[in-house]
Amino acid sequence: MSAEHHPNATAAVYSLRFCRLLEILRDERATEPRLTTRNHAEWLAWAHGARWLVRMLFDSRARAVAHGDAALPSVRSQSDVQALVEYLDEVFATLPSEHSALGVPFPAIAWSVDQVAAEQADSEAGRPLPSVRYLDRPLQLSTLRSSAEGWDSLVRRMQAIVQTQRDASNSARIEAMETHARLTAVELQLDRLSRRLGSTSAQGSEGAADGSVELS
Repeated sequence: MSAEHHPNATAAVYSLRFCRLLEILRDERATEPRLTTRNHAEWLAWAHGARWLVRMLFDSRARAVAHGDAALPSVRSQSDVQALVEYLDEVFATLPSEHSALGVPFPAIAWSVDQVAAEQADSEAGRPLPSVRYLDRPLQLSTLRSSAEGWDSLVRRMQAIVQTQRDASNSARIEAMETHARLTAVELQLDRLSRRLGSTSAQGSEGAADGSVELS
């Protein structure tokens, strides 16, 4: 009999982790925060954590089976977990790289705000979710890092947007400083003109007063 039919200690460890993750992920969708215009970071934190749990789930099952435990249930047979996998695959546009090129603590993930809002609205209204169509099944394939090229392209676009915003901000700041300088110069000119007019008016008044005395 082949070794794959005899689970070993390593298989037992991964089988236990698989079962525990399965229990956690069955209720994970219930903890999803409601997406609003102000809590994108909160929603992404939940989704990022859920994705890593799902990756650990598939990894645990694959390792357990590879070490001889073929009795573990398929993820597809667990409707709640499979629905979560499909939901995450639907709202994320592409996979993140292992380490963000931008140097942030967690990799930025391409996702669709409109898609999440639409999914949540349909769920609350009791409407059935649309059938899922995949260009890739990122959480269900073993090639979890196959989309690095697409991620690099996204990073370059993000960096270009950031640079454009910085350039626009710098241009606006310089323009504001130049406008302020011009206004200050105009104010100084007006002040000098006002003083000159005041001085001329005072001299005219004194001349008029002198003339009235001579006439008397």
